Amino acid sequence: MRWWGSTTTTIITIRLRKRPGWRRQAEQPGYTHYRIDLADKAAVERVFAEQRPQRVVNLAAQAGVRHSIDHPLAFIDSNIVGFAQVLEGCRQHGVEHLVYASSSSVYGANTAMPYSIHHNVDHPLSLYAASKKANELMAHTYSHLFGLPTTGLRFFTVYGPWDRPDMALARFARAIMADEPIKVYNHGKHRRDFTYIDDIIEGVVRVLDKPAAPNPDWSGDDPDPGSSSAPWRLYNIGNNRLVELLDYIAHLERALGKTAKRDSTPAARRRAGHLGRGQRPGPRFRLPPHHHGGRGNRQLRRLVPRLLPGVSGVKPQSPKFNFATLQA
Repeated sequence: MRWWGSTTTTIITIRLRKRPGWRRQAEQPGYTHYRIDLADKAAVERVFAEQRPQRVVNLAAQAGVRHSIDHPLAFIDSNIVGFAQVLEGCRQHGVEHLVYASSSSVYGANTAMPYSIHHNVDHPLSLYAASKKANELMAHTYSHLFGLPTTGLRFFTVYGPWDRPDMALARFARAIMADEPIKVYNHGKHRRDFTYIDDIIEGVVRVLDKPAAPNPDWSGDDPDPGSSSAPWRLYNIGNNRLVELLDYIAHLERALGKTAKRDSTPAARRRAGHLGRGQRPGPRFRLPPHHHGGRGNRQLRRLVPRLLPGVSGVKPQSPKFNFATLQA
């Protein structure tokens, strides 16, 4: 979780794996680092009391659709109890605006495309999705009862440096370099909206600077699911451009300089609503067009040294990320 005060930036992390990059960040001026569990009420209250934040960005969560199937209670502790502690801290300390990470997974069984914040999302297909939907409802309650401006951001398949090792990018890269086959379901026709981390960060900062406001046209007779008479808003944050799995693999092959072995199998039964059809955000919050055009292969080349240290012939392409010093 990150928040902004008048002179400091505070980051709270839970169960953080050791990364040299965090130590380097901790030495920067205006940066304070806490390592706590958000479900720990006393610890969260202590940080709010010490830092007195003006605005809060909560990106902390137990993530992963598949992981929620086998470890459901971890999602309750982090995503429900932990988020409640954040909401209460914001209320008790007069925070101006809370921005929090939701997920495109909340669209669950919906089939109408493109996904829109104006669609009903009452049919989640995983406990992870249900926990994110619960976050949106909890935030609305605090916005209504206490006037706390809250904005939920539904992220669409975020990728970039420090990506989780269980995500497709890292799994596919490891398989390609190890000459192991990649399972390609439905002949690679799955489509997802991939969003680069830089674009996500820009979206978060833009939203943070504009606290949620009530929708004057909202009506309980015909309630809009994406806004409210309270200071509460939802946005989709995504590329708004679908990418087929085969194209995704092709970009990765070019970045690695190696051809993938593909194990094509018939379309598998969709498990927990994770894959199986195109996933695309509605046009409610878009980043400028120049953020998206033709960057896929360049971005993947930037990530390869982070994912696979020692891959010959592939060097970092951007000064923003020093991969040599960010190895886990």
